[in-house]
Amino acid sequence: MLVHFVSPLSHYRAGQVLQHQVEADLSDDGPLSPERKKRKMTPTAPQATAVNAKSTPVPGSRPGEPPFQMKIEPDKYLNIKWKPTPVKMDVKIENTLKSRQTFKIKCTDNDIFRVRPPLGFINPGETAKIRITCTSKTLPENDRHLFAIYHMKSDEDKKTARQVWTTESKPEGVTRLVVVFEEGDEKKDEKKEEKDDKEPKKEAEKDEKKPDGEKKESKEEEKKEEKNDDKGKKEEKMEEKKDEKMEEKKEEETKDEKKEEKKDDAKKKDDEQEAKEDEKKKDEKKDDEQEAKEDEEKKDEKQ
Repeated sequence: MLVHFVSPLSHYRAGQVLQHQVEADLSDDGPLSPERKKRKMTPTAPQATAVNAKSTPVPGSRPGEPPFQMKIEPDKYLNIKWKPTPVKMDVKIENTLKSRQTFKIKCTDNDIFRVRPPLGFINPGETAKIRITCTSKTLPENDRHLFAIYHMKSDEDKKTARQVWTTESKPEGVTRLVVVFEEGDEKKDEKKEEKDDKEPKKEAEKDEKKPDGEKKESKEEEKKEEKNDDKGKKEEKMEEKKDEKMEEKKEEETKDEKKEEKKDDAKKKDDEQEAKEDEKKKDEKKDDEQEAKEDEEKKDEKQ
């Protein structure tokens, strides 16, 4: 068997020849000079396309914004398994700071998203639960929607969160949750619904084969489950109504407090005005007494 030995020097020379041939192929008029090689081999920036021109949302805070200082779950992406019926997701914010914080949540589309509560307070060590509901009847596009969460320190006890957040408020922490919609859930739900429809039929067939006593028990259990489901739905509606009523009460309380403050200010002004009038009367009495003394002294001098 013959063995061909190739020295490293021959490899180096072959590489030089190959590089020379590549440079000659790239150039129109022979091998490239070092300066032309740099210009020829330097890649040019690609032109922007329709996909590159579209800005995709990025989770977290943007450059120049204060980072989010509390704990949030989920922290980057909000995965929503889309359905044509309303889908509910929970976001938890834990106040890991030593001071009381107020938060505010904004979304990209109020028509398809509902946030409860959108504003609120969190005491140190406590956790706020935010319910996000997607009501879109069609599957939204990905890389388009996000939720922006802001927070700042607040020691206000009399004001509501809506009153605390003004146009002049400066958040001390910002983060963003990018919404990701999972496709194909509708088909899965249809299959599940078909299975769910088949299961009651099978159970009904089994119930028919059972004795009368067992049939009654199974029907009673089904009625109990339906009642529990109805109770759960009613409780959710009651909770939403309670939150709305609480916000309304707080707004009314703040209005009443403002009215009382105005009344107190008016009383203070009246009291100050009365005090000034009393001082004037006292000064007038002093002047009268002084004039009376002078008159008496003049009479004594004449006598």
